Amino acid sequence: MLKTAGLACMFLGCMLAGLQASARLKERVSLLEELRHVLKILEGELEYAHASLPEAFLKAGESRDPYGLFFSGMAEEMGTYPGKGRSEIFREQTAAVFSGTALKKEDVRILEELGERLGAADVHSQLQMLQLAEERAEFQKEKAQEEYRQKGKMARYLGICMGLFFVVLFF
Repeated sequence: MLKTAGLACMFLGCMLAGLQASARLKERVSLLEELRHVLKILEGELEYAHASLPEAFLKAGESRDPYGLFFSGMAEEMGTYPGKGRSEIFREQTAAVFSGTALKKEDVRILEELGERLGAADVHSQLQMLQLAEERAEFQKEKAQEEYRQKGKMARYLGICMGLFFVVLFF
């Protein structure tokens, strides 16, 4: 009886590990889609509302986390420490906010590179930089979708197969 309960727990643990790996791949796709949405909000605020960067970041901070947390933190940091460079603030915020998310380094690098250039030029150039970042986010999203299609089902099945393997091995 105890052996059966242990095998059931082992099977469920392996199955859940596979499901979690698949969910993490899917979460990356949704986070990249949300990034494109937030960049569109920033673009609209700069182009049509003629907002300053901290004001645009506050508006973008109203979106879902982790981007809401990131951009509201950006607005707060820019207001609190006006002598600090934007790229330094972007780097600190990306390290603090995105470290535990499903985003990969190249995904977070989009925001870091945007931070290096945003605010250093006129509005037209900033809008072009935002459009470039949107295109890069779309490219990363397409790569993430392909990765999810290829590896998501495999991760789920691998978890179940590993669970069955351990049940057969220890039974």
